[in-house]
This record gives sequence, structure tokens and C-alpha cells, in this order.
Amino acid sequence: MSEEPKPEDLPRVFIGVPTGVGKDYAMPFMIAALQALEWGNAEIHWAVTTKGDSVGDNYLNKLQTVMDAFTWRCPWYIHTTLLTKEEAETPYQPIIRNRRLLRGLFLDGDCDYFFMVGGDNPPWRRAIKRLMKWDADVAFGVSYQRPKRDRYHPGAVYPMVWHYAWNMDEVPDDIEPELWDELWLTALNVTLFLPIYIDPNWKRKKRVWRVAGGDGNCLIKRRVLENVGWTLPGKWGSSYGYHSEDLHFFNKANLLGFTTVCDLKYHVPHLHTDGSIY
Repeated sequence: MSEEPKPEDLPRVFIGVPTGVGKDYAMPFMIAALQALEWGNAEIHWAVTTKGDSVGDNYLNKLQTVMDAFTWRCPWYIHTTLLTKEEAETPYQPIIRNRRLLRGLFLDGDCDYFFMVGGDNPPWRRAIKRLMKWDADVAFGVSYQRPKRDRYHPGAVYPMVWHYAWNMDEVPDDIEPELWDELWLTALNVTLFLPIYIDPNWKRKKRVWRVAGGDGNCLIKRRVLENVGWTLPGKWGSSYGYHSEDLHFFNKANLLGFTTVCDLKYHVPHLHTDGSIY
């Protein structure tokens, strides 16, 4: 029988958890999941958005107290992202600020992988090992959108995984360079996503490559974050249209030639304030 590798021989993983007061309901589940997470060479980094008020201070104190109550096998840290009132009320701004903070901390360190854990997406016990086995630059599990009003399917819960209607390698080689550049920008900013569930057999598949999706549990190699960060679509990365920062991240990674894979058999928990899990 082969021996289990020593913790110091495993790739080092940076576990980044962007969160804030709005995710308070998920804190106990998240801490329990991180306690159970199996990976011997990791460090945990919480990034907490706060407006510097008493509500934010109370959340930070609660997080510190609960984390201190446990014995951890790995080091952990709590970082804060101070937001102005305007920033706190601007769509996507809090989560992007948190992600940028975590990316900077990751790149300043020596970890090999960044494991993104959404503030309401507690990971499975063997999540890191499971996603790492695909040896992709970006590997993620299937998160499901919470029920929302939809005129076609009221209350439906959607898997957040999308194929691309077209890819740049389908563009003819003899196209004018200026037009190629315009198509590249189109693919980056206003590409057409096709939901995975339009394939009636998608649940029978184990994985799909070169896709985009929700990054609730997403394992990213260092070389990706050395080249790709979190922004929004638009010339200056400040548009509020088209798609969210996680899908834009996948667009950039795919267009730059990094490999992306979704493990369709890994259902990432998505907690709701009412106690439901999707």
C-alpha cells in the first residue's frame, strides 16, 4: 500500500472566503465545513467587507470569536475591506473588492493553488482533492441559483454552468486583424452563454470543459491569477451589464488559453437565509 503524502509534500492551497455581514447566517456552516476540509497543506483567509460601523464590527468580533473557539490544523487570517456607503451600494463592488484583496494576498505568498469558497458555499470534505484531480487550470463544481421569479419557470433552481455559443478558434484564419480584435472583445464582454441544461443528457456527464459558471467552490492554479483578476465587462471593467464578475473571470481565462473544467458530479451547497440548501 502506498503511504499518504506528508502535508508538506502536498501543493500548498490558499483558501479564500469572501464574505460580509450579509452572509452571517452561513457562518456556522462555513466554519464547520472548513474544520472538516481534508487538505494537509493550506491556509485560510477570510475577506470581510465592512462599512466600519457597529454592525460590521459585531460581525468581525463574532467571526473572530468562533474561529478562536476551534483548534485548527492550518493557519487562518481575517482581513477587512473597508467600503464607503457608495461602494457598499454599488452592484458587484463589494465582492470584487474582496476578491481583489484575496488575489493580492495570494500572489504575495507562496501557495500553488487558490481555492475560492463563496461565503454561502461551504465545501465538501474532499473538495480540494476532488477538483485537483482534473489537473485543470480552473476547476469548479456545480452551484445552483436560488429560486427566483421567472415567467417561464417560476421558482426554478438553475445549475450555474454555461457553454459558449461560439469560440475564437472558430474564427477563420484569414480574417482582418482589426475585425479579429473586435471579435475577441465581443467574446470577452458580450459573449452568448448557453445554459448547460439545454442538453437533456447533461446530468449523465461527469465533467465539461471550456465552460463558465458560478465559482462557489473553484480551484485555481497560480499561473491563472498571475494573469487574470476579477473585473466586470466593459472597456474599463466597470459596466454593470452583460454578466457578473465570476463569468467574466472565466471568459478571460478561456480566451487566454487556460483550461477550465466543471465537475458535474460535485454539487456545491448554496445556502439560503431560510435554512434551505440548493
